[in-house]
Amino acid sequence: MGHFWLAAVGHVSQAVKYIRQRNSFTLVAEDGESSIRGFAVGECRTARSGSAGHVIMIDVREQFRRSGTGTLLMDALETHLHQANCAVVYLETAVNNSTAISFYKRRGYDVLSTIPRYYEGKLDALVMGKKLKGLSNL
Repeated sequence: MGHFWLAAVGHVSQAVKYIRQRNSFTLVAEDGESSIRGFAVGECRTARSGSAGHVIMIDVREQFRRSGTGTLLMDALETHLHQANCAVVYLETAVNNSTAISFYKRRGYDVLSTIPRYYEGKLDALVMGKKLKGLSNL
């Protein structure tokens, strides 16, 4: 089966670090034959102002894209964060990733800010976020 998804995110050691990070959780989508379709890593951060979820990464194997796998992973991730009492969820995505930006906007995420040179010190990221089930304001 290999490490398709770790290679796909570009930096194996970075992906492993996020998966092993304290308070993070990993969701894996499989097909009926035990083949991995994709995965998502998230975390719930607690602060005095409340708890916020963070989508650390999500990736779906190319042959399974546009099949609903990403939607299932995001649904499960948001449900897990909501059950962990996270009122909002945030994520970062590259400013040139129009497919991801459209996907997140369809899910109710808004662009909140831009982080200059977020990816490898070169590419800007959009910070996107949404309220989880009406629990809090962004």
